[in-house]
Amino acid sequence: MITVKGETINYPVHLNYNGKIGAVTFFADFTEEVASFVSIESPILDHINTVQDGIIRIAWDSLEGILNNSNNYIFNFVFELKENQVLEDFRMDILPETEIADIEGTVLDGIVVNVPSMEGEMPLEYKLSQNYPNPFNPSTKIKYSLPESGRVVVKIFDVLGKEVTTLTDEYKDAGYYEIEFNAVNLASGIYLYKIVSGSYSDTKKMILLR
Repeated sequence: MITVKGETINYPVHLNYNGKIGAVTFFADFTEEVASFVSIESPILDHINTVQDGIIRIAWDSLEGILNNSNNYIFNFVFELKENQVLEDFRMDILPETEIADIEGTVLDGIVVNVPSMEGEMPLEYKLSQNYPNPFNPSTKIKYSLPESGRVVVKIFDVLGKEVTTLTDEYKDAGYYEIEFNAVNLASGIYLYKIVSGSYSDTKKMILLR
């Protein structure tokens, strides 16, 4: 369906981290041929941002820091759809240069940036998609769909079944979702990612190749 020019797109970004953060370096690209950037809403009031050629850059640091809640967005990006464009063609991808640090300036390992996936209709079934790219180095994207609301847990395991990290453990509304997983501190090899939501569960393999 072709949408009307001027339709607003809200694109909230969450961190899977509950605790104090002291610095954010954020990079993302978006399909500027589909939508125009309008504004950024954020509890971080004094951040510096630039938007040029479809690339969003944000920098912020504070000695006091702020308390992040994984249920609340750290940034909500507002875009305006261009004429004769469809919502399903819009994408915003978090770039690997993105880093989150504590108030001491130490980069927090295992932080996952959760972003929504733009789809036209609600899913009819649960689905865990194969990560892309695969093999990957150092980051990859994992998509999943929920036909109903509920608690969602997505975890990473090594081939021996040892838990590596939790990507998501929170209540989600029905819809399509995409997780950016950065394995910069992990060794090459095969890893498993598993989703559990209610009675549904699924597991897939992915390959980290340095």
